[in-house]
Amino acid sequence: MKLKMKFRIIFRLKFNYISFEPICLALFFVFVLIGSSHSLSLQNGQANSVKTEHGKTPEENRVRSSDQYENVDQPASSVCFSGNNAFDFASRMCAMGPRVPGTAGWKSCQDLIETSLTGIGYQVERIPFTISDNNGNSVNFVNIIAFPVMPSYSSTKNTTLILCAHYDTRPFAEKDTISPDTPISGANDGASGTAVLLELARVLRTIPLEIKPVFIFFDGEDYGRGIQNMLHGSRNYVSRLSEAEIQKIRTVILLDMIGDRDLAIPMEPNSMDSDPQTMNEIWKTASELGVSQFKHFPGPRISDDHIPFHWRGIKAIDLIDFDYPHWHTTRDTIDKISGESMAAVGKVLQTYICKKWKRQN
Repeated sequence: MKLKMKFRIIFRLKFNYISFEPICLALFFVFVLIGSSHSLSLQNGQANSVKTEHGKTPEENRVRSSDQYENVDQPASSVCFSGNNAFDFASRMCAMGPRVPGTAGWKSCQDLIETSLTGIGYQVERIPFTISDNNGNSVNFVNIIAFPVMPSYSSTKNTTLILCAHYDTRPFAEKDTISPDTPISGANDGASGTAVLLELARVLRTIPLEIKPVFIFFDGEDYGRGIQNMLHGSRNYVSRLSEAEIQKIRTVILLDMIGDRDLAIPMEPNSMDSDPQTMNEIWKTASELGVSQFKHFPGPRISDDHIPFHWRGIKAIDLIDFDYPHWHTTRDTIDKISGESMAAVGKVLQTYICKKWKRQN
């Protein structure tokens, strides 16, 4: 606020014995001093406010900005997606070390997923499976599946919505010119999608839905070299589905690499081919919320965990920002992602799911 004060005093009344001119001049200087003091006080207050704002660490400013979407009007639910919570999940996952199958970080991440979900009323199942790698060695993997214990969804609607991501990390950073054999942290490629799912499970748990939400955390997505040696978790899950189970699946929404600080999610062509209706509805929801990270142009075709679903005729889409310079390098670390980006994705999905499937009583 800027205050501009103008004083103009023309006061020259004189009586025979008393002159008011000295008094008026004195009052004029008093008002000037008071006005200057008030203006200085306002300026100091503004300076202190700005100093406090910029005096915060970048991390504190990031945490505050990451929940900007929590104030977006959403009549469908009183529980809002928190970018802070999602970022915290991702941070904890990265602190465990690489999540390569068989490692301590891999096991700790499974425990984090399970305890986080059982603590808010989900039934969690670990589905172990084994494959042989290119060298003929047996490798153990674990998919994790979760759904509400006391269903908030309508049991009369015999349909399922699958929300999924992979939690494992690349055993080697082949895109890294310095350390190509070093396992990656996978902050964006692995942790970001898992973190958004965990927070989304929290907010959807309280909402009565007409569809059964099933959360799947795939293992082995990034394990081998070449697409034929990857996507192990989704391949295994889809291979176990009966025809009756397939008929119940309304669609599959996959989250991968959605934490980039400079997030821009294009419309992945394989997803558009599989389920254009869901893609268009999600992008429309983003536009209505003013979430600019969802871009209305096609991106590259991606071979990801949604592809095995396509092989069985199941609709499945992939929300992914593949334009990420740290992909499959040791630089894919927690400082490269933001709670704001994850909040953008989580808020859009929460709103979309509530608008489409919230039970009307």
